[in-house]
Amino acid sequence: MNLRDCALQWTDIEHIASAVHNMHKLTDLILSNNPALGESTEKWSRYSLRVKKKHTLDLSSLSLTWKDVGTISIVLDHIPALTDLTLADNWGLGVSAELWAKELPRMTHLNKLDLTFCRLTPSDIKHIASAVLDMPRLTDLTLGNNWLFTRSDELWAKELPNKTHLIRLDLTRCYLTSSDIKHIASALHDMPRRTELILSSNWGLGGAAKLWAKELPKMTHLIRLDLTSCNLMPSDIQHIASAVLAMPRLTDLTLGDNQELSRSSELWVKELPKMTHLNRLDLSSCRLTLWDIKRINSPVLDMPRLLHLILSGNWRLNNLKQPTGTIANIGLVSGSNIPTIVGATGVNFTIINYQMEGQEPPLDDRTLREVAKRLGCAWVALAVELDFTMVQVQTIERNHQNDITRQGLDMLVTWKQAQSTSDEQQRTTLCTALEKIGRADIVGFLQGVPAPRPQQSQRPDQEPRVGDPYQETGNKTRDILKRVYTTTGSYVQLLPGVDNDKMHIPGIYTKVQLETREGVAVVTGQKGETVNSTEYAKIFRLRTLRTKTEELIKRLIFFGMGGVGKSTIFDKIAYDWADETSEILKRFKLVFLLKMCALSQESDLVDSTFDQLLGEKSGIEKDELDKFILANPNEVLILLDGFDEMKTKKLDAALFGSILKALNRTVYQECFICVSSRPSRLETLMSETLVQNPCTHVEVLGFTDEDVHEYVKKFFDKDPDSRNALIQTIEKSNTQRGFATNPLFLLLMCLLWRENKQLPETTSRLFNAAVDHMFTRKRISGEDVSKTVISIGQTALLGLMSANQKFSFQEDEFEPRALDLALKAGILTKQRVIKNCKSHNNIQFTHKTMQEYFAAKYLQSVHRTNQGFVMRWVYTVVPLGEFTYNLRQLCQTIEGVVSNEFLFRFCCGDNEKCMTDIVNLLDSKFNKYEPKYQSDVVQAISRNCFFESQSSKAPRCLTSDSHIPSTIDAHNTNDFRSLMYLLEIICKSESRMAQLARVETIEVSSVSSVSDLAFVLGYMENLRNLRLYSCPLVNGDLEKTLLSLKCLPLIDLCIKGGNTLGGRAKEWAPHIKHFTSLNRLEISDCNLQITDIEHIASAATDIPNLTDLNLAGNTALGKSVELWANHLSRFTNIQTLNLSNCTLQWTDIEHIASAVGDMPRLTDLILTDNPALGASTEKWSRYLLRVKQKHTLDLSNFSLTWEDVGTISVVLDSIPKLTNLILSGNTALGGSAEMWANHLTRFTNIKTLNLSNCTLRWTDIELIASAVGDMPSVTNLILTGNPALGVSTDKLSRYLVRVTQKHTLDLSNFSLTWEDVGTISVVLDSIPKLTNLILSGNTALGGSAEMWANHLTRFTNIKTLNLSNCTLRWTDIEHIAPAVGDMPRLTDLVLADNPALGAWTEKWSRYLLRVKQKHTLDLSNFSLTWEDVGTIFVVLDSIPKLTNLILSGNTSLGGSAELEAKRLSRLTNIKTLNLSNCTLQGTGIEHIASAAMPSLTNLILAGNTALGRSAKWWAKHVSRFTNIQTLNLSNCALQWTDIQRIASVVGDMPKLTDLILTGNPALGVSTEKWSRYLLRVKQKHTLDLRHFSLTLEDVDTISVVLDNIPALTNLILAGNTVLGGSTKLWVNNLSRLTNIQTLNLSNCTLRKTDIKHIASAVGDMSSLTNLILAGNTALGGSADMWIKSLLRIRNLTTLNLSSCTLQWTDIEDIASAVSNPYDLEDLFGFDSGEARLTDLILTDNPALGASTEKWSRCLLRVRKQHTLDLRKFLLTWKDVGAISILLDHFPEITKLILAGNTSLGGSAEMWSKNLFEFTNIKTLDLNHCSLTPTDIECIAATACVMPNLTDLALSDNNSFHGLDELQSHFPSLKIH
Repeated sequence: MNLRDCALQWTDIEHIASAVHNMHKLTDLILSNNPALGESTEKWSRYSLRVKKKHTLDLSSLSLTWKDVGTISIVLDHIPALTDLTLADNWGLGVSAELWAKELPRMTHLNKLDLTFCRLTPSDIKHIASAVLDMPRLTDLTLGNNWLFTRSDELWAKELPNKTHLIRLDLTRCYLTSSDIKHIASALHDMPRRTELILSSNWGLGGAAKLWAKELPKMTHLIRLDLTSCNLMPSDIQHIASAVLAMPRLTDLTLGDNQELSRSSELWVKELPKMTHLNRLDLSSCRLTLWDIKRINSPVLDMPRLLHLILSGNWRLNNLKQPTGTIANIGLVSGSNIPTIVGATGVNFTIINYQMEGQEPPLDDRTLREVAKRLGCAWVALAVELDFTMVQVQTIERNHQNDITRQGLDMLVTWKQAQSTSDEQQRTTLCTALEKIGRADIVGFLQGVPAPRPQQSQRPDQEPRVGDPYQETGNKTRDILKRVYTTTGSYVQLLPGVDNDKMHIPGIYTKVQLETREGVAVVTGQKGETVNSTEYAKIFRLRTLRTKTEELIKRLIFFGMGGVGKSTIFDKIAYDWADETSEILKRFKLVFLLKMCALSQESDLVDSTFDQLLGEKSGIEKDELDKFILANPNEVLILLDGFDEMKTKKLDAALFGSILKALNRTVYQECFICVSSRPSRLETLMSETLVQNPCTHVEVLGFTDEDVHEYVKKFFDKDPDSRNALIQTIEKSNTQRGFATNPLFLLLMCLLWRENKQLPETTSRLFNAAVDHMFTRKRISGEDVSKTVISIGQTALLGLMSANQKFSFQEDEFEPRALDLALKAGILTKQRVIKNCKSHNNIQFTHKTMQEYFAAKYLQSVHRTNQGFVMRWVYTVVPLGEFTYNLRQLCQTIEGVVSNEFLFRFCCGDNEKCMTDIVNLLDSKFNKYEPKYQSDVVQAISRNCFFESQSSKAPRCLTSDSHIPSTIDAHNTNDFRSLMYLLEIICKSESRMAQLARVETIEVSSVSSVSDLAFVLGYMENLRNLRLYSCPLVNGDLEKTLLSLKCLPLIDLCIKGGNTLGGRAKEWAPHIKHFTSLNRLEISDCNLQITDIEHIASAATDIPNLTDLNLAGNTALGKSVELWANHLSRFTNIQTLNLSNCTLQWTDIEHIASAVGDMPRLTDLILTDNPALGASTEKWSRYLLRVKQKHTLDLSNFSLTWEDVGTISVVLDSIPKLTNLILSGNTALGGSAEMWANHLTRFTNIKTLNLSNCTLRWTDIELIASAVGDMPSVTNLILTGNPALGVSTDKLSRYLVRVTQKHTLDLSNFSLTWEDVGTISVVLDSIPKLTNLILSGNTALGGSAEMWANHLTRFTNIKTLNLSNCTLRWTDIEHIAPAVGDMPRLTDLVLADNPALGAWTEKWSRYLLRVKQKHTLDLSNFSLTWEDVGTIFVVLDSIPKLTNLILSGNTSLGGSAELEAKRLSRLTNIKTLNLSNCTLQGTGIEHIASAAMPSLTNLILAGNTALGRSAKWWAKHVSRFTNIQTLNLSNCALQWTDIQRIASVVGDMPKLTDLILTGNPALGVSTEKWSRYLLRVKQKHTLDLRHFSLTLEDVDTISVVLDNIPALTNLILAGNTVLGGSTKLWVNNLSRLTNIQTLNLSNCTLRKTDIKHIASAVGDMSSLTNLILAGNTALGGSADMWIKSLLRIRNLTTLNLSSCTLQWTDIEDIASAVSNPYDLEDLFGFDSGEARLTDLILTDNPALGASTEKWSRCLLRVRKQHTLDLRKFLLTWKDVGAISILLDHFPEITKLILAGNTSLGGSAEMWSKNLFEFTNIKTLDLNHCSLTPTDIECIAATACVMPNLTDLALSDNNSFHGLDELQSHFPSLKIH
């Protein structure tokens, strides 16, 4: 039924649907071209459900929008018969597929989808392709006539759905070019099914087949290729034929309507035999002549498979007087209209000779067949117009089912036979009917009108488009704009006010460096991509979505300091667009460059364009220009320069005009908009009312050294001597080099050099000289200058101090004389502006920085002393206090301070008094009472002010702890220069050591030089971390820096992006050997060469603590590993080796594996981002077998395919220690899990499997879950970053039930919605082991908890629920709290990083009362204030089970504890209070201590670095914590003087047993000063000095003191790696510690020779019973050399040798020594009866698990053993048998620990029978063994006959089935 173009309304559909419901044979309903339906889809679509048998639904030309598609998809999913859907000619679907494409997968029955002429864009194709992947039956996709998406080549082609079931892809008339074909072929190279590709009417392919035909063979599955009407040339056939030869599956080639092939067959027919696989060749409508046909004769003979040769429509064969000829064995060919049928070769050779061009074809059967073919399904509509009844139509359909063309032909022949009129009348009747159904194309065919074809040179964007009548307006506007940008707007004013001092943009413009980041705020630490300002393709960047698709980002924010070149970049963009020199800018028809200093928040885009660019007499109508912009938004670029200079400062969204509305996408959503701003206004610009993501942040960094040279060269292009001299001057001074990176400053430097041949040192001096120069050049001097400066400076200051900062002024705001002189000098500019038909003069400073300079000069002049200013300017008496008043006004807010930074800097210029006042004010306002403003920003501004003053004395506040923190960051040259100046001044002071000793970390990035750093580093005695990012390390800079660190306890050295280091490691690497405490060394992205590795290895090989080596990003190391890999084996202590992004090849892995196989401690080898390895997995993976100790294998971003997973799995199954496998970022794994998931079952030891960012789909989860369910050890499955799962949770979640071992489910960043939570909850209730659920980062959950919180009650087993970073609101807590209150096992609720809660504490905190079971409340990083905490305390007092409160990371709590800390006394049940990293001050401790908390036993104050150096103020208050048992002061930057105070106080705390001081490295170098104070801590049981960077002398000092603390029984020295290899120098001091019972020396890099010295020293420690040597891997394989020495410790009962890489031969030696008392007597002189060793801990020595039968018999000699601990031994069921034989001889062993041997799971029936022999065992530990229900039943049956068994541990296993009966028979048996 065809209802096309019937003006139907939605109400009509209701009645139509009811009627056709009973039409049983109705299959096709055509509703196209009824636009009213597009506006009411939700009203009529539901009626479509009544059409159950519908096959085809035509909704073309309905004006559908993205919302309509969603509505329709819901309905059509219930019509199973629907196979064809036509959405053609719905322009509203363009540019919005992101919103509607996701609805397509609901229509699961679709076979064909037509999206012709929908104005689709590249981003649309990405979303459509993603959706099509989930439509299993879709075989035909038509995307024709969507030329908009073909403008970006590879940007859309790679998104084509190449892994679906498509068999036909139509790209007709898409204006493809040769480059497009390349990308299409690459994208479709692995389509799984035989495919048809339609490329017809892409005229750009003609004449260029040489470039694109070679790409065709990539599409190996192609069976049909249609190149109809592609304007092919004879030369193209040669290249096409060669390509077809390499495509064995291609059988059908259509070359029709390529009329350039006419009369040139001699050039191309010889190529035909190459196409040997073809069985159909279509050359119809090519204007072939009979001579052309004859030339086809011989070539056709050589095409053995050709069955169909189509020559129809070649009208030149008609009426030619040519003889009849024979073509091969095909048969006779004549010039008549009689076709040649079948010849001897079986070829169906068809010639239908139509009319000459311009002649009407006869209305015969051949013509009617062509009409029927063109009609397709529209024949029914034509039949109705020709008065056919529906009965007749149905009869025709029955007669020719499934053949549409034959149905149409039958109808036309029937109609013609029924006519009695002439042929001419019949033709007229038929044409009239065709016109009524909208088929004018067929009418033209019947009337002999040739089809219109565009000219060869015509571009798609030049073609007039329907519905866009304002092209002329656009063209006229474009011409005016280009004229403006290439004339008056194309010059740079070098010296303001001097008309002849200009340079043309191309002559002076020098690129500046930019750093682009996608959708992140200003400085977040995230590294972006560095580009230069002319790389427009990288600036107008693509947005990478979570689905790994991309789209162009249409909002860009350019930000940077004043003068860095933002405005010039915009000028250059406008010029390049007008000059048509940039390809990417050519896509824009209009570019508007608007200066925002003339705009307010109400400004309108079109009005402002006329004001600033077009003028009122342009002849363009404003409304027409607006309509053009709205109709062509993708062709409009808007440049808004200077958001920080806009007239309106306090914005009101209700008053926004179209410009600001365009920024927030309220209007002009699809226009491209770039806006520039200083950083001070960036936060406002990124607020919710303006620019939101997606956007690109473009930070303007300024010039590099090379750019500086280029700029100077262009400036002095005719004066090389000046050029060279200036460059040399800049190079000599780090200050000048720093200035030169700023384009404005460099311009001033060039101007000054041109006049004076010298340069100043500071910014203020630079501007002083520049202003002097500008006045002097115009012969203005003396008193006139000073008066002018003061006068215009006052106006400038008033403008900056106004509520909305003013940058544009009226003439009457200036003193006339001063205005004239300033205009003459070029300091001010005057421009006539027409606004509201009125003109006035607009006065502006040449640059905002210039306005700030003059405002500062006025402010400096009114200072009460006025010293420093009077030296250069005339002194003027002003009212006292004006300076202070103005300064306070400017500093009212932190935003004001940042905005006016340059003003403050200029005011401090060479003026110590002004500087002191400004810095003190900043300190008192932002560092004293509001500690949250102790930010890098305020500190940097204060240092910049100090630098400008060039004072030799730093204000006291600048040298305080807040300004010299433990961590110093400098991320640009200016900040770094000021920091170095301050530090150099401090270094020259007497107190330098005390002040700089606080510094622990320095991080420097993107500075011009670090040469000044070396001087100050030597004074930082506690420096632990040095990180240099993207710093040019030249002229020995690195060597000097490393040399200055020689005597410092450095533990982390990171050098990243130092491109100058490559090839010269011989010069700098030797300095590394002096860093004996170094733990981590990173030299990444440094262009290292193969020769460098040798020198690095030689230097670092003897560093005992070095465990982490990062060489990532050094691409020159790839392909040559055999030359340097052998040096890796020198790193004997390395645990982690990072070789990511080194362009490694598979041949490299052989050498790497061989080398690291000899690195005994290596556990993590990182090879990520080496894509070449992904293509050769089978070649390199086998070498991994040599890396036996490996724990983690990181193969992220490896371009792995499903075949690679199989290859890897075979290898990894042989690496027993491998527990973590990371496959993230391998996007090819998505959608193909059926090919690789089964291989996962081989990873029997894997505990963590990471499949994040793999573009997984819900169909993959079914297979993955099934495989993971059979992985006995897996506990963590990470699927984050696969957003496709978030939209199909109902499908994927049910498969999670199979992952029965899973402890943790991480669904963070999954784009989950509230509906998904409900779906997941149903499933997770069936996973009993799941205890941790992570939903963090799912921001859609925020604000909708009322919809999903009730589902939480189903998580009955969950212990930890993580909802951090979910943008929760206080209203959400109302619903979450009662839900989690009903979760019986929930103990930890994590709500961290939901800052919105911090502002509404009083509203949500009361709901916490419902969380009665909660043990721990984590409110870390909540932006809480003490007022918020007080509100929470009131509530928490009513939660009796709450014992742990975590408030860490709430930095606003620092310094203001007196406000609410007293409310802590309400928390009577709290045992642990965590206030770490809260920036607490000493006064805060006093107020916290004043609150009585009777249950508090653990107080954590770690990370509050302000407590360091200030214990004298706060330590005395600690004594109030009378019940404290543990006090944690780790990482508090404590000094030895602090310990004196702390020890004095805690000595009187009766219950204190543990004082944790770890992570205070300063104590490690001053032990002799503080250790004596420990005598006061009499009750101390444990002293934890782990990771203290202790030296040999420190041990001596400590031992003297500790001998006098009788209660001290536990001494922990773990992690002090310096102790290894030097025990003979320090260990004798331990003999003094006579009371020590436990000595922990784990992870101290002890060597086998050290054990002898340790045993000798501690052998006489009568109390020592426990010795922990765990983690000293060098002991493995050499027990015969040290075990006998250890047994000299006569009272030793427990020896811990876990994680020592022991071998089975070690056990033999240990057992032999323990069992031979006579040897002990001979060796050590004590009786054999004194050997008391009862517990030998050998856990986590996996090598023993593979040789149980060898070592277990040796333990028979160890008779006194009580406990046998074999946890994490990788034991198998066979090993249990060997152990049972052993235990039969050990009556003393009563406790057997087999925990963590996951291979025992699933095989208990094989080993549980051995439990019968464990007759003496009282405790059996089988925790974490992956036991199954069947295993539990077997164990339960056996445990019944173990007579002494009293304790059976089975926690963290799958099931407890069968234990109830066991418990009933043995009630005394403890099962847990």
